[in-house]
Amino acid sequence: PRDGGVEGVISEPIGIVETYAGTLDGNRLELTSTAIIRTPTAKEILGVHRVFELGGDDVLAVRVDMAAVGHPMGFHLAARLRRVT
Repeated sequence: PRDGGVEGVISEPIGIVETYAGTLDGNRLELTSTAIIRTPTAKEILGVHRVFELGGDDVLAVRVDMAAVGHPMGFHLAARLRRVT
């Protein structure tokens, strides 16, 4: 986008497609869902917030917050991925 933000689309194998808008600040990418479309059998997801941060030690930290199946926005998962050479 012209304002310097970022946009993206994630398609999940569980029957969900998410569109995102967010910001990239250095090594930190922060995305908030703008729309979520699901197949008739997919679980209800109302909103997702994702943060990806690349550390100087070649570790990608990921955090996902989600509002889904009757629960308000809250912690869903976190991971630390280390580059293997």
